[in-house]
Amino acid sequence: MALVLAACGGPAPAATEPETRTVSHPLGEVQVPEEPASILATDEYAALNLLALGVEPAVVYGSSGSEVGRIVLEDAGVTVAPGATFSESPPIEEIIGHAPDMIVMTGGAEMQETYDALSPVAPVVAVPYYDTTWQESLTAAGAAVARTDQAESMIRTLAGRIGAVQAASEPGPTSLSVVAETHGDCCFSAARGTPLQAILQAAGFTRRYRGRNQVPSGSYA
Repeated sequence: MALVLAACGGPAPAATEPETRTVSHPLGEVQVPEEPASILATDEYAALNLLALGVEPAVVYGSSGSEVGRIVLEDAGVTVAPGATFSESPPIEEIIGHAPDMIVMTGGAEMQETYDALSPVAPVVAVPYYDTTWQESLTAAGAAVARTDQAESMIRTLAGRIGAVQAASEPGPTSLSVVAETHGDCCFSAARGTPLQAILQAAGFTRRYRGRNQVPSGSYA
């Protein structure tokens, strides 16, 4: 009995710290949980990258205003919360209420202030978008959530599909104008240096030429 009482009166075992790993990204390095239980995506593009890798974010903000992205995510059962002013003024208190153990965002240096505002809440990983390829974006997302094998597999699959589109579009050149809308009142075309531009170029499409008698340049860049 004395031994039992002594054992009961001993110190409680120390709480085990969750395992973490280091992730490098455009805005630095950060320690993230080895197995995050609740990932918050600040925008549709970050969420779509995660979803492509088999990771469903717990919370997604629609800060990019992508209607197509919202439809794809909601068809997969992921709710997209309004986020039109996210980059200017992230709803910090609301985000704290979601209690994420990891945050994934799209962007680089242009998102530094947002990154700094979110970092005290949870570890933040930025996935590059501008001046990068779609392969690099997907690889970065895979590194963020330890899904590098899945990222490599998805890249091979998508490259095959893009190649099929390119073959079907030959002989070229074939020009293509892509105009999109964000937040309901802002139209834009696929910008140079973005994954969308790289995909269109890889598929064999050029930019729409200016003027009636001009010839497409042969490159979407």
